[in-house]
Amino acid sequence: MKKMLRTIVVMGMLLAVRTLAACSSKKEEEQGVSEEAQKIIQTIMNCPNSELYDSSLAYVIGDDVEDAQAQEEEMKEKREEIQENWKEEVGDCFAEGALDTFLDQGMATMYFAEAEQENLTYQVQEIELKEKGEVNETVQVSLLKGDKEETVTLVFTHDSEGFITEVKPAS
Repeated sequence: MKKMLRTIVVMGMLLAVRTLAACSSKKEEEQGVSEEAQKIIQTIMNCPNSELYDSSLAYVIGDDVEDAQAQEEEMKEKREEIQENWKEEVGDCFAEGALDTFLDQGMATMYFAEAEQENLTYQVQEIELKEKGEVNETVQVSLLKGDKEETVTLVFTHDSEGFITEVKPAS
């Protein structure tokens, strides 16, 4: 009888420990930087990345009409290819239409353009949650720009399903 009681007590304790461990890991997950924010940060701040940014798309097309039409078609194809690469890379992180807005506002390519202009490689060193609310999370990023470290703070806004609706620098 004592042996059976001891076995039941041990089993109960093991079950309690597993339950507490599961609750603890769930709480840690809720308090950390969301996977979507981490993925976006890694994507936009580790540069250069020719799959996601091509500075030649920002240049003005020449005056020669025949060349201009060919250049325009080539640039359109390259833009579409890059847009598709963005969708593959981080499209699953964004709410409907939010990726297009993110790309149109320039936040997505800001670090790529900067790295190219300065002829440097940017690399994310650390990602830390500063604040998490109902729909926002504020994230601090340590970024190595060449050999200089810089701290950047971003605010990610989520919809009710957890998808990103907006990314902006903290004010």
